[in-house]
Amino acid sequence: MKRRLAFVIHDLNSWGGHDRSTLEVARRLSHRFPVDVCSFTLEDPMGLERWGDVRVFKVKPHVRHPVVVKSTLFYGASLGALSWMPRIKGEPRPLIHATGACSLLSDVVQVQFVNAAWKAARSELDADLVRAPRARTISRTLRARLKSGLIESYHEGMLAYQIAVERRVYTGEKTYIAIAHGVARELRQCFGLTKNIHVIHHGVDATQFHPSAGETERTERERLRASWNVRADQLVLLFVGAFERKGLAVLIDALGKMERSVSDRVKLVAVGSGDREAFGERARRLGVGNRLVFTGHTREVEKLYRAADLFVIPTLYEPFGLVILEAMATGLPVLASRLAGASELIVAGENGALLEQPTSSDEIAREIAKLVASDGLRGKLGSAALRTATARSWDQVAEEYAEVIAPLLQGRR
Repeated sequence: MKRRLAFVIHDLNSWGGHDRSTLEVARRLSHRFPVDVCSFTLEDPMGLERWGDVRVFKVKPHVRHPVVVKSTLFYGASLGALSWMPRIKGEPRPLIHATGACSLLSDVVQVQFVNAAWKAARSELDADLVRAPRARTISRTLRARLKSGLIESYHEGMLAYQIAVERRVYTGEKTYIAIAHGVARELRQCFGLTKNIHVIHHGVDATQFHPSAGETERTERERLRASWNVRADQLVLLFVGAFERKGLAVLIDALGKMERSVSDRVKLVAVGSGDREAFGERARRLGVGNRLVFTGHTREVEKLYRAADLFVIPTLYEPFGLVILEAMATGLPVLASRLAGASELIVAGENGALLEQPTSSDEIAREIAKLVASDGLRGKLGSAALRTATARSWDQVAEEYAEVIAPLLQGRR
């Protein structure tokens, strides 16, 4: 009887960064090894008929909030599917692949985020950059301020909880797949792990993320730009991600420092989560409120890439940044922080531009000005970015995974 490979993760879908990467790999490996999926949800837009040998174990009840209850419930409920059920069926225990510290029982851990490293990085940053300043308006009542304080306290408590779980789960006898060399370094620095660590960068689906091709996609691009009130002579700077951690504050500051001739040519479109009121007020105080547009969450972010002219992400901490590779696959020139793991795939001046100090609004303003001033430079970087991204397919990622997984299924490292 072949030993099965069990993927354990809270949710599998195609729109969350952590979730999508696991989904893409698990689907492909199910055609090489018998696979189990243990999760709250599995939403694959391609359908289960695209999988190979797979069994799905849904963890119930599916509690979404608070996160500490969700995680604790998942720890307990998933143990049954991973440990007791194989024994009942007379099967060997599966090789357990966990995404992060979501399972107390694991053999292989794909590390996509290190909370202990984020806490250390955050402690060295200006609080104004990692915590959005509260909007100073009459609407900020005592009740609103109390609610904001409680939310912040909750997130601090969750961070401490997640770090404690990481210290419990990340032990030396396991195999680790780090999504960037920076993550491998963090495993060494935060947990003393030095062996059995493999670096496998994420991939991208070039059938979903690609430059505009055809009348329908070009029409959609123009429709979106019109909805953002973008003039014909303006360039769209696209930002995607959590506003605080991925550096929206310093990007807004950079807009305020640009020469008027440059700032008048750009419109910043921000997609993601965060306090819109606070960031909007920040832009207004700097005189660039009319240069900033917020959009809601979308599961069709590829349309936003195709409507943009430049992707900018001065992230303050980012183990990889799948959005960077997705933007590159769409042919966008990318200005990214060196703190992003995906920057390991970028050669500055060849297939993208890199920020040495993502907390420096002056540096961001200079780099954006260079790109705005030169159509040729943007075209060169975008074309090279497209070649880099399309070479990094999920098929290639799955091959690299199989090289790590196959020996482990046979009982050897």
